[in-house]
Amino acid sequence: MLFAKVGVGQSLTSNAALNTICSGDNFNIQMSFNQRITFFLEYNLNDGSGWNVYNNLSVTSSNANPSLYTFPAISLPLVSSVSIVDFRIRYSIGTTYLAGSSTTTLILLSITDNPLPNATVAAPSTICNGALVSLGATAVSGNTYSWSSNVGTYSSTNSNPSVSPSSTQTYTLTETITATGCYNSNNIAITVNALPVINSLMDTTKVCGTKTILDAGSGYSSYLWSNGSTARYISTDVSQNYFVTVTNSSSCSSIDSTFLSIVDAKLFNSDTTILAGASVNINAHGILNSADRAVLYNFTNANALNDFVTLTTSSGTVSITTNGETGKGVELVRANNCCSDAEMKTTREDFGYGTYEVDAYSASGIADQSFGIMEQSGSWLNRVLNIGTRPASTDNPGWEVYFKGISIASSGISPVSNSTWYKIKVYITPTTLKVWLNSTVLFDGALPSAITNPKGAIRVGAYDVSRYDNIKYTPLQELSYLWSTSETNQNITVTPTATSTYQLKVTDQTTTCNTSVDIRVLKINITNADASICNNTTQTLYIDSAFSKYANWQTKKPGIEFYNIKKDLNGNLYALPSLNNQKIFKSIDRGETWNQMAGFPSLGDKNFMALGVDQNNVIYASTNNNGIYKSLDEGVTWTQLQDFGFGCGPMDILFGNNFSILTVKGSNRGIWSSTGDLFSWQKKVGGFDPNTVTQDINGNLYAGGNSAGGKELYKSSDAGATWSKISSLYGVQIIRADSNGKVFLTEGGNNPLFVSSNQGTSFTQINTLSLPNSGISYPEDILFTNNKMFITKGQVYYSKDDGVNFTQLDKITFPTAGTFNYGPGGAPSGNYGDSTNRMEMIGNRLFVASLDGIKFIDIDNLITTVTWSTGQVGNKIEVNPISTSPGNTVTYSATVSYGAVSGSDQVTFTLPTKPTITASGATTFCQGGTVTLTANSSPAGVYSYTWQTGAITQGITVTSAGSYSVTAVNSIGCSETSTPTIITVNDLPAAPIANSVSLNYNGLQQTTPDLIPPSGQSISWFTLPAGGVNSSKPQGINVGTYNSYANAIIDATGCISSSRTLVFLTINKKSITITVDPNQTKVYGAANPSTYTYGVSPSLTGLAALNGTLTRVSGEAVGPYAIEQNDLTTENNPNYTINYIGNNFTITKKSITITATAGQSKVYGAVDPSTYVYTVSPSITGLASLTGSLIRAVGETVGPYAIEQNDLTTANNPNYTINYIGNNFTITKKSLTITVDPNQTKVYGTANPLTYTYGVSPSLAGLAALNGTLTRVSGETVGPYAIEQNDLTTANNPNYTISYVGNNFTITKKSLTITADNKTKFYGAANPIFTYTYSGLVNGDLATFTWPTIITTADQNSPAGTYPIIPSAATDPNYTITYVNGILIVTKTALTITAKPHTILYNGTNYSGGNGVILTGMATGESISNLTGTLNYKGTSQGAINVGTYTIIPDGLSSPNYNINYVGDALEIKKATLKIIAGNQIVNFGTPTSKILTDATFTYASLLGGDNASVITGSLSYSTNYTPLTSPGSTGIYIEPIITGLSAANYELIAEKGNITITALLTSPAFQMPNAFTPNSDGHNDTFKIIQNGYVTSIISFRIFTKSGKLIFNDKDGAWDGRYAGVMLDSDVYIWIADFMNKNNVQEHLTGTVLLLK
Repeated sequence: MLFAKVGVGQSLTSNAALNTICSGDNFNIQMSFNQRITFFLEYNLNDGSGWNVYNNLSVTSSNANPSLYTFPAISLPLVSSVSIVDFRIRYSIGTTYLAGSSTTTLILLSITDNPLPNATVAAPSTICNGALVSLGATAVSGNTYSWSSNVGTYSSTNSNPSVSPSSTQTYTLTETITATGCYNSNNIAITVNALPVINSLMDTTKVCGTKTILDAGSGYSSYLWSNGSTARYISTDVSQNYFVTVTNSSSCSSIDSTFLSIVDAKLFNSDTTILAGASVNINAHGILNSADRAVLYNFTNANALNDFVTLTTSSGTVSITTNGETGKGVELVRANNCCSDAEMKTTREDFGYGTYEVDAYSASGIADQSFGIMEQSGSWLNRVLNIGTRPASTDNPGWEVYFKGISIASSGISPVSNSTWYKIKVYITPTTLKVWLNSTVLFDGALPSAITNPKGAIRVGAYDVSRYDNIKYTPLQELSYLWSTSETNQNITVTPTATSTYQLKVTDQTTTCNTSVDIRVLKINITNADASICNNTTQTLYIDSAFSKYANWQTKKPGIEFYNIKKDLNGNLYALPSLNNQKIFKSIDRGETWNQMAGFPSLGDKNFMALGVDQNNVIYASTNNNGIYKSLDEGVTWTQLQDFGFGCGPMDILFGNNFSILTVKGSNRGIWSSTGDLFSWQKKVGGFDPNTVTQDINGNLYAGGNSAGGKELYKSSDAGATWSKISSLYGVQIIRADSNGKVFLTEGGNNPLFVSSNQGTSFTQINTLSLPNSGISYPEDILFTNNKMFITKGQVYYSKDDGVNFTQLDKITFPTAGTFNYGPGGAPSGNYGDSTNRMEMIGNRLFVASLDGIKFIDIDNLITTVTWSTGQVGNKIEVNPISTSPGNTVTYSATVSYGAVSGSDQVTFTLPTKPTITASGATTFCQGGTVTLTANSSPAGVYSYTWQTGAITQGITVTSAGSYSVTAVNSIGCSETSTPTIITVNDLPAAPIANSVSLNYNGLQQTTPDLIPPSGQSISWFTLPAGGVNSSKPQGINVGTYNSYANAIIDATGCISSSRTLVFLTINKKSITITVDPNQTKVYGAANPSTYTYGVSPSLTGLAALNGTLTRVSGEAVGPYAIEQNDLTTENNPNYTINYIGNNFTITKKSITITATAGQSKVYGAVDPSTYVYTVSPSITGLASLTGSLIRAVGETVGPYAIEQNDLTTANNPNYTINYIGNNFTITKKSLTITVDPNQTKVYGTANPLTYTYGVSPSLAGLAALNGTLTRVSGETVGPYAIEQNDLTTANNPNYTISYVGNNFTITKKSLTITADNKTKFYGAANPIFTYTYSGLVNGDLATFTWPTIITTADQNSPAGTYPIIPSAATDPNYTITYVNGILIVTKTALTITAKPHTILYNGTNYSGGNGVILTGMATGESISNLTGTLNYKGTSQGAINVGTYTIIPDGLSSPNYNINYVGDALEIKKATLKIIAGNQIVNFGTPTSKILTDATFTYASLLGGDNASVITGSLSYSTNYTPLTSPGSTGIYIEPIITGLSAANYELIAEKGNITITALLTSPAFQMPNAFTPNSDGHNDTFKIIQNGYVTSIISFRIFTKSGKLIFNDKDGAWDGRYAGVMLDSDVYIWIADFMNKNNVQEHLTGTVLLLK
């Protein structure tokens, strides 16, 4: 309760400090007085409402005696929005107070109601055990925080501490505002849920192809594996760490892991096909994914490890933290109880032999124990190997390598420099060890023998190591390889000449795994050789391309009836026998060898039925009567899952994505389904016996069989959850779906094969299945592979066209009934082994479970194609080669293709060609000609030529007609006769008879009559009697003589007459009369005609035009002019004889029309034109001008006026005949253009102009002014507005025609200034809210259209100083905005650095430094690293050594952003513990007690620093429970120091008893020990050890100490060489203690001294 005091008439001290309170606090006001008064309390909210009486309270004192009145407690706020309230007391002397009466006012105080802090708590109400949660929120500058818990002694002064409670508890926060002292409290209850317990995963090593199933265990609500699987199980064959996160019903999770090592013989190559002569690399793989087994950790932060750290590994993500422990490193350790040190953080990794690497960052150059590898179990103190440095002030400067705490190597390398990255690398094998610091080798030698299992942990860092990166572990792979080629490399290169199997053995220490690969050699060899042959002889071509290892059926386990066969995900094969008491057979080498799996329970009289493999490589097998079993280890062990009763049991198994389907026949007949763990199945369809089940590519399931009611076929589209019957037509024996969406089914026996292409809606028969050699066998299986369909029906058949046609594979030969050996149990099927069952395919090897063992065949040739260049296909073809022009060879090639591998071969036949006859010229010619015929043949080695003329030369010359051929015989006796060549010789014709003629000129081409040759002949013409060029018969057009020479030609042969005939043509002149045409004239002034016309008689139609023209007598006067012959004469026209008849040419007057031009006008008020214009037609350009002008009718008013001829007449223009056409002259209105002046504007918010201006064109000077004004479009925002014509129109101005050109009136933006307000804040505080002011707003505007954005370059962590406050980005269409920056002043923040108290035990050394500091007021996100300088300490603690209390005061730091205040705390040095230990004694029976006490010795344990016995004062005595009568061998006999008389300033003294051993008297030689030795390497007396002379039978312990009690040697079997930690000690006396068994089997304990002499 706070009080405020005021006195009236007497002395009473007022509480002047009371001017602020915290919201919700109460306070009192006291009134003291010494006279009778009336008084009351008033308050003022400072909101303009004035003073009000508080609670209507007024008091009248009862008497005038001195008195003290306390007003009732007042609590603020009075009004929620008011924080400052003024209080006053008004009083008057007397008993009443009347309004308006005289009163005295005493202003008492003004109180500020300060708000309470929020005390925000924000942790989740429920967490999982081990979770780290934040309790609060971001600190508010100037506030302090205090946390506590209702469990334990938890406390924290952070605003948002992180906690990891292990039990449910409530945390309470008290937040105080330092400036006002106001505080608030809040709490949060956190319920801690337990983590799920998981320890199911164990490190596992699997060998030889075993695909491992990892089980996370049951009882969890969800699972998440590091490979992304969410199932309880995963199966894998990859060597690496596997993590699983399990989550319980409380949503709490735990992680377990296992390291799975797969030792296997694997090949990167699958079976490979190569061309003959090619090489192939075979690459082995010993440990699966060994190249990926390196585990790499990357730290996501670069801060000290006191912060949270996330490690991301190649096998999972792990979060770790150091829980705020300063100077701790990070360990990567095993999950299950590896290490108990609190500093070790579990990350569930496991390591072994291999390479370890780490990059570390040294903050201060010291990295003690910066790398270590731990044993698989035990504490950190039992580490196998560590590497590190120690400060130079210790006894081990520089880098060292330690083994179990003992240095095995040291280096003079200085500690790593400050702020330096460095790398440590360790390579460890079962026999060797090598250690690097950066590139320097610290150790390289044999692995210490005690390191037998370096598995478990990598520790990185301690003390001043602060950052890490790239922690990497790569396991050692020790494998040996042995190939069937005797090579021992991991990878080999082979060049097989034939299909071969290459076997590999991979050995890892004691385990050997085998694998093999087939390299198929595709031989492409046409067996025919190139040859020379005769034409058209049949040749059979064959190509050898077979390369299968087993082209015929092979049989394994003959005599045993097998029903089913299946491969697993690792390529292992499992076969189910049908006979009683048989086990499952397994093959791991693609069927080459088979072994029974002994782990399956005995079947008794039951048989195997179905076989399946799920996506996790779990193997399932069913039996009749016993149900279904599963194996998680590839058939080694089996577990029964569910019994389906008696009968056949499960017949077929189908596995989908997280579901499985069984078809069951027998007592529990029907379709069964399982989801999830596949441990149990539920019946979905009952009452019928289904045989098989399949799934199509659309996810639909189909199952069918028979029931008592008939045939049934069911379908499911929801993974087997529900089924519907889709058909009653088919009693399904086998149903299978291919990869193209088709579903096939058979009914058994000789029933057909059906197919559905519409997801089971309908089925169509595609094959009767009446297959050769199939008998009456039932179809037992359908298999789709390599784009082929296989079916078993007694034999095995394949189809390349989806079952339309089938071809039998190599026929399977079954033993006869008489020789067939079924093995145990006889032949239950009764089929005598003549049938096949289920099929499987590995690579291109097809397996069939048959009633006579396991059959397999390689089907490589089924997918091998041979294509010949002839278009034929197949390995063998027949051809009949015939040579063709132009070559004499024929080549046939064949291309063999197997998948992507193909090659070709070819054969060439050389053939004889028919001889050809080449003629030197034409083979048909006229009498007197010749031709030479030459025979040509290929090949060149022709044996002989024979012509039909008998000639035997290669060529002959022919002159007479006939047929000529030649026969050629070659060296291999092939005879070929040429095609005959026909020679024809023709007769010559007689010369033709001449027929010359004479003709008159007619202007046309004229010729002589045609010569008529005899029948069958034609005429050819020439220019000369002999030779010359080809021509035509005589011909011509003009007057003259023409001739040619003619030959006769026989048309059929082309033969020409031996002489030519001369033929003539003569052409004579033509007589004509030329008569000039009459009435040829021109108009006066016109041009003369270009020609004067005339007529010709007789007509020249069709003839050439005449040469020459007529002329006339000169003269241009009106009248006649004679037309003359000029050059139109006989001389100029040689083909004509011309007679001429002349005539006259006449010139006449010109007629014109004058037309007054239309549209002549003037504008009203203008002057008339000087002349009125007209046009003349036709034009008289170039002629004399007209005489006379036009006039118009009189008048000046607007309107038309006639234009008259006046004196422009024919009489005045004698050269013309004039016709006049008038027109009107018009007076029109005046046209004006009014153009609005541009750039008329006003600023936004100002008044419009009184008028809008414009210009007039043309000028109206001297004319009346216009009537009317302009206006504009309404609007007052910024932008253009059109100026409109309004009433300034033609209608209002009748003397004018007005044209209007508008323009815009523009309202422009107004200038506006936005000024950012100045602000201040403390460093580290959030920026304040920025404000601003406007200057220049008009029109009632309050703000811009969009408000400005205010930013600054400063943030919460900006140093003290000034920063601009920058406004920008405001927009407003009516303003042009400018900005004025404000200033943000960041002032220093108060920072208190308080030393942490430190309590230590006395250690004999001077204290220096401190225990760290607490920073109060530090900005959020900052730490001491943000301060400059070096943190050091002062005060009485510095150099303190003895027990006591001292001051620790921090110092040495500075910052431009903080006002630093240092606050000290205490160092308390407490006493250390010092043991006074009585020495053990061995005495003979009967030794006096006094001798025991006299011989007593003691040692000090843990004297510190340079302390010795002088620090202990007082006297020491002993007590004992020994008596001389105590029996030998008695236990519990002791001698004890009495320390009550001793004291030590810095130690708490503790007495420790020594043991007394009582022995019997000796009757044999005594125990002997030398009293000195000289370790000088001279081979004599170099070591000190127990002498065993027959008295000592076994040594229990042998230890040597310095005189100060330091143990320097401890080895019961060893000899001391005078060294400690590898260093030779000084010459001195040393104490030895020996415990041994004597020959009387009595344990003795003796001690003594030995002198070491160098």
